[in-house]
Amino acid sequence: MGAAAGGPAGRAPGASAGHPYGAYLAQGFGLRHPDRVAGMVLDSPLLGPRDLAVQRAHIRALLWDGAAPDTARPAALLRALVADGLVAPDRTGAVVPLVYEFAGPRVLARLLTGVREGRTRAWEWCERAGAREIDGPGTGFLMETDLVAGISHGELHYGAPPDGLPLDPQVMHAAMAATKPRFTGEPYDLPSALPAFDWPTAVVSGGRDVRTPRPVAERVAELAPDAVLVPLPGMGHSALDTHPLAALHVAHAVAAGAHRRLPGLAPRIAALPRRAMSGHLGSVIAAGLALERWAPRRALADAPCVR
Repeated sequence: MGAAAGGPAGRAPGASAGHPYGAYLAQGFGLRHPDRVAGMVLDSPLLGPRDLAVQRAHIRALLWDGAAPDTARPAALLRALVADGLVAPDRTGAVVPLVYEFAGPRVLARLLTGVREGRTRAWEWCERAGAREIDGPGTGFLMETDLVAGISHGELHYGAPPDGLPLDPQVMHAAMAATKPRFTGEPYDLPSALPAFDWPTAVVSGGRDVRTPRPVAERVAELAPDAVLVPLPGMGHSALDTHPLAALHVAHAVAAGAHRRLPGLAPRIAALPRRAMSGHLGSVIAAGLALERWAPRRALADAPCVR
């Protein structure tokens, strides 16, 4: 979400920090109150509803087309599963990005191979886990989906309709939109505002983030005149959620006026111990796949396991 910390000497009293919709709020605060901002940490930032087109293109390039060397094999496995009717296209967006983000392309390839061989319980568990994250009770002071629905659905259009293609992140969001606030339009034009953000800014982006992907973070870093991109290899979405030590180190550097050193330190920061429970989800998925080798084989359940 959002937070405040001490800023570099000689500037306004605080530094804004936020992740996903919190980064959106931090940018909105800077737009409205530039005299009160000393610096910013924008962790997995958003720019607005138009990010959805970028997100879809990024996910599909990686995990459907196999555009990266390490995603070519899982992408080929996924295309074959869909072509053979073993996985419905509208179920791919709930599981494949989640496993890629938290466990990486090798574990994703193992999952997809297992589905072809009739080992489907791990897939269904991931499907349920993804639904709980999007519309579950949340975690106090960290991720409170009920409290931020006015932003996510009302202003960022998380309930936009699916486009009918594989790997669409909107399938689960749109299914839950009926109980969320109606989209009324974004309150800010952040791309137009960012060139006036003259304070030190660190834009944190995980190498495996497919929710607020690297092209969005790169655009933020390009538009803000004193911004640096902090690319954290092997990390997915939201350092504050999945790798809080990394988030704290970045915030400290901005507060100390050393944000320009962060790009060179990014690999060391990413290698710090991950102490958040969600940071270990990849190990849980890998363990589930190992255990499933001894379970009876069966096809995927007819209906998505989203509850």
